[in-house]
Formats: sequence, C-alpha cells, structure tokens
Amino acid sequence: MNVQNTIVVNSNFSGQFGGMTFWVNGTGDPCVTYKVGADTVSKKLGSDAILLASSKTGTTAINIASLYPNNYAAFTSKNFLVVMKNINYSLNIWGHGSSNHENQGSSTKTITPSISYTSETGALSVTCTAGSFSLGASYGHGNGGTVTCTPYYDVYLVM
Repeated sequence: MNVQNTIVVNSNFSGQFGGMTFWVNGTGDPCVTYKVGADTVSKKLGSDAILLASSKTGTTAINIASLYPNNYAAFTSKNFLVVMKNINYSLNIWGHGSSNHENQGSSTKTITPSISYTSETGALSVTCTAGSFSLGASYGHGNGGTVTCTPYYDVYLVM
C-alpha cells in the first residue's frame, strides 16, 4: 500500500516554526526572529522583503550581483531569509497485514535550511534537502515503512 499526503503551512501562521518566531511589533508591522549561526536576527517583514525565488527544493543558487550590481557587496547572509511554504511527505508501507505490533518504531528528522553568501561575488546558495527515514519491520513478516519529507521554500532579500 502506498499513501501520499501533503502538509501545507498556512501563510497566516503566527508563532514558532522551524526555529523562527513570527510576531507583530508595536506599530503593527509583521516581523520575524531567526538564527544565523550563533547570531539572533530580527527583521521587519513587508515592503522591505523582496522575493528572489519561489517554491524551491534542494539547493538553489542565485546570482545576487546580477540582480543588485550596485549594492550586492554590502549584503551578508543576514540579509536573506528562507521561508518554508510546505512540506510534502510520502509514506510507503510494505509487507502484509500483521497483528504483530511489537517492533513498531518512530524516528525524527529535522529539516533545516542553510544559507551561504559570498559578498565578494554575490553568490547566494540556499540548501534545504529532503529527509527520509524508515520505520521498523515486524519480526519475520517483512512489514515496515519509509517516510520521505520534501520541503519547498521561498527565498527573500531583506533590506
């Protein structure tokens, strides 16, 4: 049996998600706080956030120097934000029916985007790859399953 589903993160989500905290400041502007390495960064969202790439998965390379030839050298990795759009997951269950539930397992995978930016060249690389894990099989019955999660994300320039 193969089962496939999609998890969609609502764009009106408020609160904690993937290490990012979304909040509204005192003047009513939407903001986000996130970590870049050991640094905590807070940014106001809105007209200052420019969409660079939409619905990407895996690794995305963007030539910032070609888009912003006059100021790409002043940007750092803190000027770029990755926002998860949705995470598709597929569940593949194999084997025949069994009442043996003794060896069922669970696993946790963390999907964390990484941002690499070289201000000398304007080369931006964003990576957020799929995570996959298997669930145990029943003794001698060959039952089990695999879950694969594929994240889709947008990349923003925040000035």
